[in-house]
Amino acid sequence: MIGLDSPCQYCHFAAQDNSYLCPTCLYEHVIRKILAIKPSTAENMQCADLFPDFLLADMDDFLIKDIEELLGCIYAELWTAIALMSSRIFEQVLKNHMKLNMNINVDEEVLGGCIKRLEKQGAPANLIAALTELRDTRNDAMHANKRFSPADSLELSRKVLSLVASVYNYRPKPNTMITLA
Repeated sequence: MIGLDSPCQYCHFAAQDNSYLCPTCLYEHVIRKILAIKPSTAENMQCADLFPDFLLADMDDFLIKDIEELLGCIYAELWTAIALMSSRIFEQVLKNHMKLNMNINVDEEVLGGCIKRLEKQGAPANLIAALTELRDTRNDAMHANKRFSPADSLELSRKVLSLVASVYNYRPKPNTMITLA
C-alpha cells in the first residue's frame, strides 16, 4: 500500500502535494499519452494504456468503461459523441471527488452547485474558471442545437482525461482541498 509520504512511483523523488506521481512524471507518463490521443492512435485503446495500475486501482468500473467508450468514439470520429462522453466523465469525476475526497455529498446537485461549493471551500480562481468552462461546454453538449468540431471534441476529451489523471493522482488527507492541475 502506498502511504501518504511515499515517493513518486516512477522517479522515486518526493511526490509533492500528497500525490502518487510528481508533476514531471505525471506529465511524462500520463498526460503526454492523453495529449497524443487522436483517431489513428485510439483503435483498441484501453484505460490501462493511459493510466498506470496504481491510478486505475482507485477508478470504479463505470468510469473505466466510460473512458474506454470515449476512446472508441475518438477512434470512430464521432465528434459530438466525444463531447457527450467527455461531459459525462467530467461530471462523474467531479462529483465522485467531492463525495469521496472532500466528504461533500453532491449526488443530486447540478454541476453549477458543485462548482459553487468548491468556490465557497476556497478553491483557487483558476480551478473554478476551468471547471466552469467545462460545465458550460457540457451544457452545450446536452442540447440538440450544438455540434462539435473534431478540434473542439479532441480538446475537450484531453482536458477531461487530464482532469481524471490529476484527480486520481491525488491521495487525499482527511478534510483537504485538491487543486486540480
